[in-house]
Amino acid sequence: WSEEAMFIYPNQALVYYMNGLALQALDQPNEALGIFNEALLIAGNNLRIQQTIISAIGLTYAGLGDAENADDAFQKAIEINEAFPLEKSRNAAILAKNGIKTGITIAKEVVSSQAENPETLYRAGMAFFYAKQGKDAQKWVHKALQQVGESHPEWLETYGDILFENNDETAALEAWKKAQEKGRNTQLLQKKISDKKLYKS
Repeated sequence: WSEEAMFIYPNQALVYYMNGLALQALDQPNEALGIFNEALLIAGNNLRIQQTIISAIGLTYAGLGDAENADDAFQKAIEINEAFPLEKSRNAAILAKNGIKTGITIAKEVVSSQAENPETLYRAGMAFFYAKQGKDAQKWVHKALQQVGESHPEWLETYGDILFENNDETAALEAWKKAQEKGRNTQLLQKKISDKKLYKS
């Protein structure tokens, strides 16, 4: 449907952006990059849409393992304007997971902006975790869990992983067990609990 929309609305950057996302979902990253760049040309002076498109370009490069171009794209996105904290934290976690240094830069900006949304804090914490900055990861994931009343089992498991990496094995086991009690019942989590050891998926 996005291709049809492009035909009907050839001057709408958002329509091209959506088509690029569809191509990403279909595992066609190079085609997606072409569409995103077309969308960027159409966006004109709309800074918010420019930033969204450039962020998508960065994520696409990250998925291709092109750290240099991904990092460059996100630096440009940051320079345009401040993104919403949740969007920035999601991008930060993805970039950090792919070893791209901009991820930590973004995560630090998010937490310094006094963001309060629990998912924002959790994703920022994950960026620190991927970058092996355990103390910061523990701080922000813990704060996220406090805001949701420790009711998110996946986050509890992640928190246990962070605690284990921070050499607090007893607290890690407690977090894993709590995640299981809250409904998280994967084979990987069961193995962590039974062996009292961290296994990564």
